[in-house]
Amino acid sequence: MKKNRIISLCALLFFSRISMSLLHAEGFRCQPSKDACPVIADILPRQCENDGTISFLFPQNTLIRRIFITLKNPIVCQSVDVAFTWVGVGNWGRVAGILVVKSDGGPNCFFLGNESGIPPDIPVDKFQLKIPPGVELKEVVFSRLLSGPVTTICPMPDLEKEINSAYDIWKSNPIEEKIIDNLLRVLEKAIPRYDCRREIDSEPVPAWWLADYRSNDNWIAFMTTVLDAGYAPALRLFMEFFRTSDGYIAEGMTWQIVKMINSDPIFILENWGDLKNYKESVFGIRKFLGQDDIDRLTTMYRDISHTKPSFSSACAEIIEGLNRK
Repeated sequence: MKKNRIISLCALLFFSRISMSLLHAEGFRCQPSKDACPVIADILPRQCENDGTISFLFPQNTLIRRIFITLKNPIVCQSVDVAFTWVGVGNWGRVAGILVVKSDGGPNCFFLGNESGIPPDIPVDKFQLKIPPGVELKEVVFSRLLSGPVTTICPMPDLEKEINSAYDIWKSNPIEEKIIDNLLRVLEKAIPRYDCRREIDSEPVPAWWLADYRSNDNWIAFMTTVLDAGYAPALRLFMEFFRTSDGYIAEGMTWQIVKMINSDPIFILENWGDLKNYKESVFGIRKFLGQDDIDRLTTMYRDISHTKPSFSSACAEIIEGLNRK
């Protein structure tokens, strides 16, 4: 009898989850909550786009708790319906619905958990957003932090010490993947803006801007070194640093991109799914290239598209980007 009750209870939970998924798929609407703000990114998922749907792919065992959405060119109305689909890991299933996003430029912070019908204990595989025509996504930020206000206190200088400690460990063993991944993980924490400001700043800046310039040089050198060794997991973080860089650091990172596009085209093409999300930054290298360089790269990528048809779409995007006026 007890065994039958357990089986019945498990069956009830299973079908209730299916029912909840179907319920949300029929049009569940999730309103922004001021209590969910601010959302500070503590994870950088891979991003890809297909037929107007933007997909965010997460590492294993990731529980996302919050999302922040801003729109680039909102339509003239009080809110915009952004369709979302949350896909759980394994055979759990999905939850679909609508995030009602403000179009006035105000904060659009959402809880992702019981508040939005998403099970808080099931890791996410991917999160998809469907933006209506005429509207572009300006920024989307995910957080693994639990419900409740989060601190905006700048993590520097403690984070700089943590990163430099991981850097020193890497220097002593530069080929161990676990050590490389650990340094990438702590470096990822330095990208969000938090509430970091220098004396000259009126607005928050990326946390890594507050580190000592020697630290910054070491961190960029680390990412460059592992990229030169063909370690693809470093690519997205490198591009996040590049996207938020300026001055001599931005120039040095630009030359690294030039080198990779010129000397390791297959690595670029194999990882174009990640790089294309930063293509405006990538194609900023044009100002460092002469027309002869652009013509030579165009010929090289056109030849690759002929010999390796699986890369033809990526080659076409790179050729178009390099030749854009």
